Amino acid sequence: MGGKVETIKATMNIKIEKDHENYSFTIPISVILDESDFPVILGREGFFNEFIIEFNQAEEKVKLKKIDKKHFL
Repeated sequence: MGGKVETIKATMNIKIEKDHENYSFTIPISVILDESDFPVILGREGFFNEFIIEFNQAEEKVKLKKIDKKHFL
């Protein structure tokens, strides 16, 4: 399945909180302009590069671990 839809570029503020952890950042997004049934896709840019992400399909869970960028310098 594939195809194309008309979009505009924008940004979105994301906030993730759990217990003592609290992360806020801005990610680039594309907004679909028409009323199509095109599936929404989470992009990687600005989100996936901030966390180590583990998907557990059997338990329907997603685990996020913030990347400590100080160790990559």
